[in-house]
Amino acid sequence: MIRIEETVPLRRDAAEVFAFLADFRNLPKWDPGIAEARQLEGEEAGVGARYEVVATFLGRRVPMTYRTARHDAEARAAELVGEGATLTATDRITVRETAGGAEVRWQADFEMKGALRYAEPLMKPLFRRLGAKAMAGLRRSLG
Repeated sequence: MIRIEETVPLRRDAAEVFAFLADFRNLPKWDPGIAEARQLEGEEAGVGARYEVVATFLGRRVPMTYRTARHDAEARAAELVGEGATLTATDRITVRETAGGAEVRWQADFEMKGALRYAEPLMKPLFRRLGAKAMAGLRRSLG
């Protein structure tokens, strides 16, 4: 398993930040590694919502289907699980209120499928760079 954890301080309202991030239709607005995202089920973000997400990875388009497994607006915490042909991803989002606005904690776990799981140690630096680019995009979009 490859784990990426980042914490991003923002000068925005915590509830507003959580609502934006928990709705995966917004991914292309801030994550440069995501080409497309659309909601397949549900009318808004929340448990049971499903999204089709197309990531770009090493010049290829990688389709994935995400579902919201946990969504707690009061605690500003969500978990979305994505399935693709080559990997499973679990994204955990927590937004807490700070004196200056909000702090986002993003944890993403990636489990490669099939023979690719043996390449996970070699892929960790690549996934970490992709995560850093995503968090930089988040800072640009919401900072």
